Amino acid sequence: MIILKKTNHIKNNKYEIQTSEVKESHLSVLKITCKGKYNWSHIFYSVYGGYAMLLEKHLIELQGKTFIAYQINEHAKGGHHEYEIQLMNLQGKVLNKFSSRYYSDYILDDKYLWFLKSGEKPFTFTSNRDLDLVKLNTSTGKVKQTMKLNYEELLNQSISYVFDIKLKIKHGIGILQINYRDKLKNSFTKRIPLAGL
Repeated sequence: MIILKKTNHIKNNKYEIQTSEVKESHLSVLKITCKGKYNWSHIFYSVYGGYAMLLEKHLIELQGKTFIAYQINEHAKGGHHEYEIQLMNLQGKVLNKFSSRYYSDYILDDKYLWFLKSGEKPFTFTSNRDLDLVKLNTSTGKVKQTMKLNYEELLNQSISYVFDIKLKIKHGIGILQINYRDKLKNSFTKRIPLAGL
C-alpha cells in the first residue's frame, strides 16, 4: 500500500498528460490534455458550476491505464471548498467522479483506491461528522465498498468529539486513524487497519 502523490504532469515514452487552467467567462476551469499515443482534452467542470473558483489542480498517477484528475474549488461567495476527483482512462473517458467537502489522502492497494469523502451535508467536527470510507476499483471505476463511519462502533465507546480523521500508512499497512476525546475529555488516537474494515 502507498499514499499517492499529486503532480501536474504525467509522462512516459508513449504519452504525456498535463493540467492547465482555462478562463471561461468570469471563472477558471481545469483542463486535462493528453498527447502522444492518445490525443484528447477534457474540461473538468466543478459541482459549483459558474460559482467555482479554481484553487488547486493536480493529477494522481495510478498503476495501469487510469489516472485521477483532482481539483479544489472555492465557492465564489466564500466559505466553502469542494475537493473533486475524476477517475479517467488514457483514452479520456471518465470512469467515475466524486466530490467532497473533506480533504483526504488517497491510498492505493493493488488495484483499489481508498479515500474519505463527506456525506450529503458539509462535514464539521462537532455537529456533523458524516464521512464515508470508499474503496474504488481503479481499473473499472466501480465502487467495491462504501462504509459510513460509525465512530462509537469503530472505537467501541461513547465519544464527545472527533477532531481528526485521516488515512495513513504505518509499516506498509493502510490504516484509518481517528483522534478523539471521550466523555471525560481525555484525548486518544485509534488506528484501524483498512483490511479489517
